[in-house]
Amino acid sequence: AEGATATAAGGTTSKTVKQAVPIKTARGKLDTEVTSSDKSTKNLILVGGPFVNTLVAELATAGKTRAGQFYLDQGRGYALLDYVANAFASGKAALVVAGTSADDTRAVTGKLQNFDTAGLTGARMEWKNGVITTLPA
Repeated sequence: AEGATATAAGGTTSKTVKQAVPIKTARGKLDTEVTSSDKSTKNLILVGGPFVNTLVAELATAGKTRAGQFYLDQGRGYALLDYVANAFASGKAALVVAGTSADDTRAVTGKLQNFDTAGLTGARMEWKNGVITTLPA
């Protein structure tokens, strides 16, 4: 209940109380709203490929994730989950979630949302026509 407390008397055991805390501020930003401070101090999830997301384009230009032509070569039904260590700053990562089309991106975000049952393993995975495959990093 709101405002409730828990105490433990005697002994050396401790108790943990879990509480759902509503998030009242926006957690998502458009790529154009991400600041240089965000890029250097936060781990980021970047949705959309290099044609639609300037941050993904920046990583692609740096050779840290796939470039736009790669997506075009794959054709419809393709998406990528790409973990980029040290994306914009040392010790800060980005997860690129991008597809050839908006529908492909939406489909793979559903896989990410259900990562515990989707069989997601590895730093780079592709989704092609409904099948997830782990790729070399």
